[in-house]
Amino acid sequence: MRKASEHLGILYNSKKGFEDDLKRVINRSMTVTDFEEGWRHMLEKHKLRKNRHLKNMYEKRSEWVPAYFRGTFFADMSTTQRSESANSSLKIWTNNHKSMYQLVLQVEKVVNEIWEKESDEDIASMNAVPKLSSFHRIEKDASQVYTRKVMKLFKEILKESQLGEIDEIEKDALYQVIIKEHPDITNWIPESYMVKINKSEDMVSCSCNGYEFEGLLCSHAIKVMHHVNMFHLPNRYIMKRWCKDANACAKRSLLERSIDIGSTQEQESLRIATLKPRVMKVLNKASKSSEAFNKFQRLFSMVEQGMQDVVNEEETLTCEIGTSTRTPSQGIIDPPISQCKGKRKKP
Repeated sequence: MRKASEHLGILYNSKKGFEDDLKRVINRSMTVTDFEEGWRHMLEKHKLRKNRHLKNMYEKRSEWVPAYFRGTFFADMSTTQRSESANSSLKIWTNNHKSMYQLVLQVEKVVNEIWEKESDEDIASMNAVPKLSSFHRIEKDASQVYTRKVMKLFKEILKESQLGEIDEIEKDALYQVIIKEHPDITNWIPESYMVKINKSEDMVSCSCNGYEFEGLLCSHAIKVMHHVNMFHLPNRYIMKRWCKDANACAKRSLLERSIDIGSTQEQESLRIATLKPRVMKVLNKASKSSEAFNKFQRLFSMVEQGMQDVVNEEETLTCEIGTSTRTPSQGIIDPPISQCKGKRKKP
C-alpha cells in the first residue's frame, strides 16, 4: 500500500472515492470471493481495467491480500514491524565497522532490555485489577487471564459486539450477523457474517476467521454467544501467548539451563526476571497488616545478611584464584577491527 501511493497517486487525486474503495476492498474483504468481486466492481466503477499497476497487483493477489491469509495465525500483524523494530534497535549501537564479537555483545544488551521490559509488564499485569466496562461474565473471565494490553484489545471487541443484528438460520447452530452501519466509519457498506455454534462442546466459529487470524474471538462470535446464553469464555479460545503467565515456563526453562554456568548479563537478567514476580507477591502480602510487615522486616534482614555472606565468599574465592591463572577460554579478547569495507583486491 505504501508503494501504491507512488504508482496510483494521480488516480487518488483524479478519481473521486478511488482511494477509499481500494482500501475497503483490500482490508474489509473477509473471503477470497468477497475480494475478487469487490476488486472487479472497483475497476468497473472507476474504469481502470487497463491500468498496468493494478493488473500486476491483482496477478500477485494471493501473496499480499489479507483475505487469502485469514485462516492463518498472524497475531493481527500485517507488516514487517517486528523485524524492523529489532533492526532499528541494533542499528543504534552497531555499524559496519564493528567486529562480530561487539555485535554479539550489543545483541545481548538488546535481549536483556526486552527481558526487563517483559518482566515489568508481567508484574504490572499480575498486580493490576482491570476496570470492567460491562456486566458480561465473558469480560470478567478475560480479565483474569489476559495481559493488560490484550485486555484492552478485547474490550474493543466487546464494544463492537453491540453492533449489528442477528438473524437465526438454525436454532443453537447457525446465525447470521448483519452490520448495516458503523458509528466510527463513514461510507460504511453493510456486511454480514455467518457464525456456527455448538453449545454442548463450547465451540464457535465465524466466517471472518477472526480467531484464526488474530488469536482472539471476534465481535460477531461474541454477539451470537450472548444471544444463545454462552456467558463464559471457552478455554479452547484462550491462547497461551496472550495470558499473564505466558512467559513463566520459558523463563523458568532458560534459568534452569543457565543457573550453574556463570554470571553473564543475560543470566543475571533471567534471574531478576524470575525473582521479580515472586518478590512482588510477597511484598503485597507483607503490606496487608502491621504484623505481616514486621515479620517481613525480620525475615528480609536474615535474607539480606545471607546474600551478603554469599557475595563475600565469592569475592574471597576470586582473590585466591588470581588473574594469573586465568586461561584463554575464561576470557574473550575482541579481535582487531578491520577498517576496510567490502572484498580486498587481489595483489
